[in-house]
Amino acid sequence: LLVQLRTAREADLEETIREFSAKLSLVPLPPPGQLHVSFNLRPLQVVLPSRDDQDSPVIDIDLHLPLLCFTHAALLQVLSCLLQEQRIVFFSSDWARLTLVAESLLLYLQPLSWQQPYVPVLARGMLDFLMAPTAFLMGCHINHFEEVAAETEDLILVNVDDGSIQASWSEALDLPDIPLAAAECFISRAESLQLQYDLEMCHLGAGTDVNTFRSQRRSWQRKLNSQIQNIALELVVSIFREVQDFLNHEHRVFNSEEFLRTREPEDQLFYGKVLETHIFHSFLRDRLNRKRDSFSRMEQMTRNHANRNRALTETPRRPPMSELSRSGYNRYTSPDRRLSKRLGVSLPNLDQPIIESVMLNSNKLLPVRIISPDSGLKFLQKPLKVFRLPDFPPPLAYHYVQNYYSDMAAALGKAISATPTDESALLARYHYLRGLVNTVSNRRLDALEDFYSLYKTDAEIFPSQMVKSLVDSLPEVEWLQLDSSMLRPPFTPRT
Repeated sequence: LLVQLRTAREADLEETIREFSAKLSLVPLPPPGQLHVSFNLRPLQVVLPSRDDQDSPVIDIDLHLPLLCFTHAALLQVLSCLLQEQRIVFFSSDWARLTLVAESLLLYLQPLSWQQPYVPVLARGMLDFLMAPTAFLMGCHINHFEEVAAETEDLILVNVDDGSIQASWSEALDLPDIPLAAAECFISRAESLQLQYDLEMCHLGAGTDVNTFRSQRRSWQRKLNSQIQNIALELVVSIFREVQDFLNHEHRVFNSEEFLRTREPEDQLFYGKVLETHIFHSFLRDRLNRKRDSFSRMEQMTRNHANRNRALTETPRRPPMSELSRSGYNRYTSPDRRLSKRLGVSLPNLDQPIIESVMLNSNKLLPVRIISPDSGLKFLQKPLKVFRLPDFPPPLAYHYVQNYYSDMAAALGKAISATPTDESALLARYHYLRGLVNTVSNRRLDALEDFYSLYKTDAEIFPSQMVKSLVDSLPEVEWLQLDSSMLRPPFTPRT
């Protein structure tokens, strides 16, 4: 758009912006899942990502930027200040860096949500806002650092450019730190990340196609973002894992006194401050409501992972020979746990770490375990699909726009036909998009048929309100044509 505006006459500026906005309004938003949408804004091929799930935001920024700006210890200090809802001010000489770093840090806290005022870029004339008595997160140009530090008390000053963090009342930061066990786990995971794109992708060589290069960079960034989200989520789970052990769902209360009493003495001050914050109260409300979100899924997964590790490492008590002789070995082992010797020998050693041997005293072999960097739990990434929209119609007149939607619906039909029936999640998302297109094209019955197919494959993304509006807007003629199979929930008939 900026390239077009630079060459446009002043009289044509408004029309250029209107046409650009009209093109974007033709783009359907993909539902949560693994289906992205791409469209052509010459000379760029733009990819519109989808959310991972209903509760997650769309993430299309570089989440590793804070890891480049701060040491791991400083980054944990900043996250600790956010969890304690301090009055925090970011400083940088680059306005864009302020917003990107602040947004990334707030995403690190997901599913916890920042509840206080948030102004990532504060203009010079708005510095008085820093006098507000409430907690906040704001950003200023580095030129105002000395002024803000001298005139305002009780602020946490974060210099994004040099990665330092201090208090306005002192150069030392005497706020409680994140619990040591959770912090050490986070640092161990973060150290295994490869944050330099060129170093990781240099084996591919240089390309000449800009869109191919952008696609490779996007794929690398998506993988890295996923790793960072998992590491950050594991940190949040490590901090708040045991909260649910002190919940009374029947009376909807949290026994905070008992929870604090069971914390390590050095962590009690941290938890004492966090438990008083709005961010924790919002999180607590979700736990009391038994919300099924990324925290609960990660908590359950890590709990199962820990139980499996415990089962593998704990050696069961072997019964004494007298007990075996009395009852017999076959009676001691249950039938479902017995393996024949032949079957036991034939089982492969799955997922065993590589073992190398080194010579010891020239005649003994000492096994050496080769340990890979600790990157935490491994999560299977669903394969991504990108649906490419047709090129925008040259004149955005009604007739051409309807043809554009027809072409889009036809392309989605081909994608549905080419998708195997066992990929129900992907099929549901194609039906969702085609339902949207048919809705805006006034093909109501076709839209309802798509949403009906969607409901049979993945009800989690079913657009209930849209379908209700569609049903209510059906004229009598189309209502009589409606397939009788759709006249049941969630397609509630009209009264």
